[in-house]
Formats: sequence, C-alpha cells, structure tokens
Amino acid sequence: MSEINTQDTIATGAEMLLAVYLEQYRLERPGSKKYIDQLGYAIVKFGKFLGRLPRLGDLTTQNANAWLEEVSKSVKPDTLKGYKRQLLCLWRGAFEAELLDYEPKRIRK
Repeated sequence: MSEINTQDTIATGAEMLLAVYLEQYRLERPGSKKYIDQLGYAIVKFGKFLGRLPRLGDLTTQNANAWLEEVSKSVKPDTLKGYKRQLLCLWRGAFEAELLDYEPKRIRK
C-alpha cells in the first residue's frame, strides 16, 4: 500500500483516509489503547483487501460485504465478528460526524 502524504492528511469527507479518521474518532470516543489498535488493524486489513489505503468513501455495503466474505475464508467466526464490529464502529462514527451521508445497511452476518 502507498504512504500517507500531506494531501491525504487534509482531505475531508469521503476522501479522508480511514487512518486519519481514526485519530479523530479516538479523540471523540476515548477507548483503550488495545481497542484503538484493533480498529487500526481492521483498517490495515481492509486496505490490503482494497489494494490501497482505504478512505471513508470506501465504506460501502458492496466493499464491506466483499471484504468480510474474503476474510471469512481465513479467520475464525469470532475474529470475523470483531472485524465487522470494528468497521461498523468507524462507519457509524463517520456518519454521526457527518463525514458520510449514508450509514451502514445490509452488512452480512
């Protein structure tokens, strides 16, 4: 995956990198270091699936379901549930912060 550049750190809305949004999320919703690390790891895994650094605009039903389907082939069910929960936490947070104008719907179990 590519590196974060200056333009990426100032992008807003759907163009904002998920890794950049994670810092905003962390400030708005304090959690343990372990929890924030888990969110970051889910972002990395999602980005590897996409083949690039993921942006908020990549949080779509189609992308999420395709990623979860792919991940389900190589992880235990509890791990899959964790990845889904982490992705949805970030997605809902971005929606509530009005960075995205759509919330998650029809995400696979």
